[in-house]
Amino acid sequence: MKNYSSFIPFNKLPEFKRENSNIYNLKSFDTNQQYSNLCSSFIKKIYSSKEVLMTNSCTSALEICSYLLNIKKGDEIIFSNYTYVTTANSFVSKGAVPKFADIRSDTLNIDEKKIIQLINKKTKAIVVNHYGSISSEISIIQKICKKRKIILIEDIAESIFSKFKNKYLGSFGDLSTISFHQTKVITCGVGGALLVNNKKYLKKARYVLDKGTNRYDFDKKKVNKYKWVSYGSSFGLSEVHAKLLFPQLKKFKKIIQLRVSAFNFYLKNLSILKENKIVQLPKVTKYNRINGAIFYLILKSESERVRLISYLEKFNIFCKTHYEPLDESPFYKKNFSTKINTSISKNLSKRILRLPMYHKISKISQERVCKKIKAFFNENN
Repeated sequence: MKNYSSFIPFNKLPEFKRENSNIYNLKSFDTNQQYSNLCSSFIKKIYSSKEVLMTNSCTSALEICSYLLNIKKGDEIIFSNYTYVTTANSFVSKGAVPKFADIRSDTLNIDEKKIIQLINKKTKAIVVNHYGSISSEISIIQKICKKRKIILIEDIAESIFSKFKNKYLGSFGDLSTISFHQTKVITCGVGGALLVNNKKYLKKARYVLDKGTNRYDFDKKKVNKYKWVSYGSSFGLSEVHAKLLFPQLKKFKKIIQLRVSAFNFYLKNLSILKENKIVQLPKVTKYNRINGAIFYLILKSESERVRLISYLEKFNIFCKTHYEPLDESPFYKKNFSTKINTSISKNLSKRILRLPMYHKISKISQERVCKKIKAFFNENN
């Protein structure tokens, strides 16, 4: 019989005991209420955004971006080939054509040099994610966008409260999106946010958020009743989720401190494998301040990854792979015939393995993970 007490899961939710204690005392379960506004104000103060709109998911925040861009069929959006499907799908569903750039082998982020090769008169926006909270070359990409008058969107689903050159990731883009999904650093189960950094999108974003109505103006007593004024949907965050989220936001520094400590523990204790050229580990530059979103190994082959996963599971240690390159997906192959050179993402995606990571993972658990990984390579080399 397995000893379930010895399980080391890939991810573990924070405790919500205090948050749950008075959940039924809320005055409303609707969107844009007390706790949603508290969350919005908290994030807005840190990021100095023009506005922060709380959404029911990062996907919804991206959907709002797609509305704000006023996409016409054939408009092109540039993405990293190595990101989550909804990053692209939010725009493709409006008629945009995805243009995928390959990633850098050192950071697994979009290659800024490949971006330039994809820009043309049809380019509407560039959507940038920062893999594992390690920054892309966002300053360079921002300059490219300003020079070409292209909209810059940051998908910081994994990168909340991370920095590049002492500036928060998410504050470089015209628009930026955050995830509070249960797999993310700060969570309320499901949820997200849209950071509006360019004031020209401010008014319309509020309308799109709330079913295409001017309810925001009504709540601010600017109009006597709200009406249908734009396209939109039910994108807002419920008060129940906002009530769970706000205490997590207030202690974000502690949560990130614990996760970064866990990240650094892996980095130190597995460095011998990197030195012996057995695995590749995450590269954090002096300009980055990460949040410890994930820790990964890049192995020598896909078959080695399969064997390591199986080996660790025997000891109740559970790791995960990650994205499939988007141009390898059935949907892309069926709907878009353009063949692109994304050899780096195709190669690395078959070899990457993410280790257990959550802010209360114990050092004992981490020691066990590192010990078993080293044992695997000792037995197989």
